[in-house]
Amino acid sequence: MDQKQKQISGPRFNIFDFLIILALVICLGAIIARVIFISNVKENIVFADVYFEVSGISDVTADALCAENETLYLRSNDVKIGVLMEASVQPYIVLTENADGVLVEAVHPDRKTVRGKAQIKGAWYADGFKVGGMYLAAVGESFEIYTKHASCMITITGIAEKQ
Repeated sequence: MDQKQKQISGPRFNIFDFLIILALVICLGAIIARVIFISNVKENIVFADVYFEVSGISDVTADALCAENETLYLRSNDVKIGVLMEASVQPYIVLTENADGVLVEAVHPDRKTVRGKAQIKGAWYADGFKVGGMYLAAVGESFEIYTKHASCMITITGIAEKQ
């Protein structure tokens, strides 16, 4: 009986131990792959001129976005992505029905549209420019950004290599 108790009470290796070890190896591999990926991205970082539009914002936000040399941060991970170079405020145009029921353009009294250019850092790949080397910045794509004084969603209207 003593011999049987010794066998049962000794250390055992089961499927759960194997799964824990496998999970640790996978996590370690993912961390190493991430470090290699980030080091490769940092070597390819360049600046691009990104043209953008922000629609339906308040006067205060529009004025804040028109400040030149304002630093831009990506809302999703708080990473500095670039600098505002120039921007202009325009009226926000909406479609509304007139008395005859026909859609016509009208200027919204409380909202503005800002169009501008920013120098954004990222990397050029075969499929396009990626902000910070990770997020594809294509025409029509939107990003949540913020500055020291404003927060909004910008829509990309054009991208060009920085001259």
